[in-house]
Amino acid sequence: DHHTPPLAHRHLLPTRLTNTMWGFLKSIGEQHAALKKKIHSTRIPLGPKGRIFMTTVYIFTPIIFGYKLMGYTNDYAEKNSRKRIEQIRDQSDARRIQMLANDGPSSNK
Repeated sequence: DHHTPPLAHRHLLPTRLTNTMWGFLKSIGEQHAALKKKIHSTRIPLGPKGRIFMTTVYIFTPIIFGYKLMGYTNDYAEKNSRKRIEQIRDQSDARRIQMLANDGPSSNK
């Protein structure tokens, strides 16, 4: 009867855990692919007005969301740049005041 100490198999734990995790992620990927295939293989017949409507939705939805996202990011960037400009201005003012305070007493001597 061969007995191996428990510490001898410690290196196998990450491998088992990794294999289990990869298996789990692979199964999620396979389920997602199956769902996409089911959704995209389902066809709902549309009349001419329905096709025009869906074409409009597919074209303009990303444009509208992109425009809104761009506006949000521009506002966010502007707010951060204003804040940073104020910080730099405050630091510059503090340095100027410190330099004047250091030079002030020495010039009176």
